[in-house]
Amino acid sequence: MSANEIFDADAASTEPSIEFRNAFEVPFELSGFPWRGPQGMLRRLPMSIAATDLESAKIADLLVWHTSGGEVRFRTSSDRVVLRAELYQVNEKNHMARTGTAGFAFYTCSDDGGERFRGAVGLSADEAKRGEGPDGSGMLQHTLPLENSGSLCSISIRLPLYSGVRKLEIGLGAGSRLLPPLPRRVKDPICFYGSSITQGTSASHPGNNYTTLLCRALDAPQINLGFSGSAHGEACVAQAIAGLKLAAFVLDYDHNARTPDELRETHEKFFRIVRAAQPELPIVIVSGPRDGRIASNRLRRDIVEQTWKNAVATGDKNVYFVDGLHFYDQDGMPEIPRDYTTVDNTHPTDLGFHLMYLNILPVLAEALAAAGNDH
Repeated sequence: MSANEIFDADAASTEPSIEFRNAFEVPFELSGFPWRGPQGMLRRLPMSIAATDLESAKIADLLVWHTSGGEVRFRTSSDRVVLRAELYQVNEKNHMARTGTAGFAFYTCSDDGGERFRGAVGLSADEAKRGEGPDGSGMLQHTLPLENSGSLCSISIRLPLYSGVRKLEIGLGAGSRLLPPLPRRVKDPICFYGSSITQGTSASHPGNNYTTLLCRALDAPQINLGFSGSAHGEACVAQAIAGLKLAAFVLDYDHNARTPDELRETHEKFFRIVRAAQPELPIVIVSGPRDGRIASNRLRRDIVEQTWKNAVATGDKNVYFVDGLHFYDQDGMPEIPRDYTTVDNTHPTDLGFHLMYLNILPVLAEALAAAGNDH
């Protein structure tokens, strides 16, 4: 595929001696999208789920096209990687960096799965306005120098949290090698279902939301079904998740339940749909990162915890619970002011996401190990 099959020469600069390839095709490995849309468009729910099936049409009209949890991996001997992307459905947020909403995070990876962050790049204000039509489309190009002296280097690129990616090309030095990535330690994906916090608000870039931090640490692919303000525990979504082959499932939509009564009405039903289809699947139930001094927050936590207690009482040995009221309480650390952990008393900063990750990681790792999915 030539460079101009995606971009006009006037729309994005080209670099000499660079050959561009479609990053959605082998030998690149694309993960995070078990249900692709028409013409292979990146989509986070099946086409069979319509807006009328959901409590909020915002999912089907906008959020389902956002690429949160998406990742492209490969190995190359090129001394640089050029990313060229066409974004659409760009969702600007006044409490979130554009490197998070409409940006990509770059990592180089060691053979044992460890990663080194190499930077993030997002649309500029001008690029975000450069598209055609009302969908907020924009074009982005960025070069990552590798300085690898021609040796093979493993690359991971995380996709935007709050934008769609219509087209993505990776440019490599002419004549350089391009190979599939090395196998992961955890083969099957970990699926997360939840709120805007799950989708990634307000991480500074797509590598720092808690779901990606967990999958980075565990060396596992991710399916992110976080839907900002719009995940209400619909049975059709539970049924879609129940049909996936997963290493584990993390249930975390506390914040999107509009009332405690709605949470009580939907939460255990959602869990039971997934559990009925997959009796041995490790499921981690998480309550929201809320201030435990507020009675209504404790009530929500208790409702979520009750789903876990009821499952354990029936003999379920593959279900786990993480108490979100304690996400920002860390043993051995001084008290952390809440304004360091969230931007608005709800959405985590990078520090808040890191503290969530620290609390959930040992439980999720235990669940994977118990199921034999940690290698």
